[in-house]
Amino acid sequence: MKTCAPTDLSASQSLGKRLSDVQQFLPLAAKHADEDCEYVHQLRVATREAIAGLDLYEDRLPSQLVKWLRRELKRIRSAAGEARDLDVMLAYYENCKTSRLKKLKRCLKKQRAQAQGPLKKIQKRLSSDRRLSNRIVACVVALDLASADEVSAMVESHVAEAARSLAAVIQARKIDHDSLHMLRKRAKHLRYCIELQQESIPNDSLRKLYSATCSIQKSIGLIHDRVVVSQYLLKLRRKVCSKRFESCLKKLRRKEKCLAKRERKKFLRWFNGDRQESICMLTESLDAPKGIPANTTF
Repeated sequence: MKTCAPTDLSASQSLGKRLSDVQQFLPLAAKHADEDCEYVHQLRVATREAIAGLDLYEDRLPSQLVKWLRRELKRIRSAAGEARDLDVMLAYYENCKTSRLKKLKRCLKKQRAQAQGPLKKIQKRLSSDRRLSNRIVACVVALDLASADEVSAMVESHVAEAARSLAAVIQARKIDHDSLHMLRKRAKHLRYCIELQQESIPNDSLRKLYSATCSIQKSIGLIHDRVVVSQYLLKLRRKVCSKRFESCLKKLRRKEKCLAKRERKKFLRWFNGDRQESICMLTESLDAPKGIPANTTF
């Protein structure tokens, strides 16, 4: 898997870029999602990364500023998440030709059009008086006042804490739907923290951990997409009146559950055993002054 190496940006540049990405993709996702559904996907990713940055630098920012930004970012993430889930489902059934699946696509498109409403409202509200722009500038100004050593220590501590949280889930040895979801969340959080890293953290450890978190996130993401489709089909089944269409949805849901189970088994074959131990060793290395042994691989 190709991964992008984290970059050494200052605190203000790092958080400012993530908040600016939200500002960039919000109007695109709100007004032009019909041209490219990736705008919504990029907006959701940008909000997650921005929230991770806020969590990291929270102590160096005014509390009211952090509170406002976190609240608005979560609203954007929620609206984008609903729209993105429907985009994923529409992509699954894009080439289906049967009449019943065409009916399903019509239902999905109707739901997708409704999901666009909250995004448009948020974008209109935040752009009307430059609320978001002004607060991004305030963040950058506040972080410019922080010393490099202070920020470096803050980042190192935050990454190590996120790594320990990931290791705790792995060491629990309990693999069910909830634990897989938590594993994905912890891996994603650690990945975002590493992307905010500074030179003070061992690059070898970070590079390997970054690769590991990307792989975990992608693999469990495939399982999660199948589960989302299955849950939506169940919700839709409860609303339909046609017995024939209900039977079609039931079969589709059974198929999605089987596919999710297959992806889960595939992930566990890849993840179990030495790979779990390697990740735990990598997380422990962040607390060690000399980094990790040279022969530790992922």
